[in-house]
Amino acid sequence: MASGNYTGAAYALKEIVKYRPEFQDAAHLLKVARAEKRKQRTRIVISLLGAIVAVAIGSAIGLPNDLWLFGIAFAGLLAGYGAANLLPGQASS
Repeated sequence: MASGNYTGAAYALKEIVKYRPEFQDAAHLLKVARAEKRKQRTRIVISLLGAIVAVAIGSAIGLPNDLWLFGIAFAGLLAGYGAANLLPGQASS
C-alpha cells in the first residue's frame, strides 16, 4: 500500500480476512485500502473528464491540428486532477 497499489493490497487483504480474520489488523487495513482505492479511482475519473472537456472545447473552437488538442488534453488532465484534489476527502497523501 505504501507504493500506491491499493488494488493489489485490497485483493491480498481480502484473502487474508477471508481465511484468517483474526490476523493482526487486516480488517482495518482492508477498509483503508478500499477507501484509498476509491479516492484514487475518483481522481483518475475526474482527471479524464477534465481532458475530455478540454478536447471538446478545443474542437469546438476549431484548433488547427491535433498537436494543439494533445496539449489542451494534457492541460485538461492536470486541471481535472487539481480539481479532484480540491474535493473534500480526495486530496492525495
